[in-house]
Amino acid sequence: MTSLAIILQSAPYGNHSAQSGLNAALAASAIIEDLGLFFIADGILQLKSHQDTNTLQCKNQLAVYQLLELYDIKNVYLDQHSLQQYGLSTRELDYDYPYLSRTEIYQKIHSYSHILSF
Repeated sequence: MTSLAIILQSAPYGNHSAQSGLNAALAASAIIEDLGLFFIADGILQLKSHQDTNTLQCKNQLAVYQLLELYDIKNVYLDQHSLQQYGLSTRELDYDYPYLSRTEIYQKIHSYSHILSF
């Protein structure tokens, strides 16, 4: 059985990596049942509440993450180290996904047969 880990490690704005990673996850969910989504490093900022994108003159992407549930993407994990690095608590994120230690994150990622990183 094919499994896919998608690592989201880019900040939400400034380039298209974050959006591309999310699009890849949504597309892959149609054909891959065992799909994991991992928010690490700058990628953790994609879920931060109260993102003000007015000065960037771009659309806030935060609401798009509601689609994960609609697309039946259930294996979503946050890197606890990244939360601490940015001084964030889970209350400052719009979504309540489990957070794991860096070791647990890497163990889970390596249990998948394929890995994409954005």
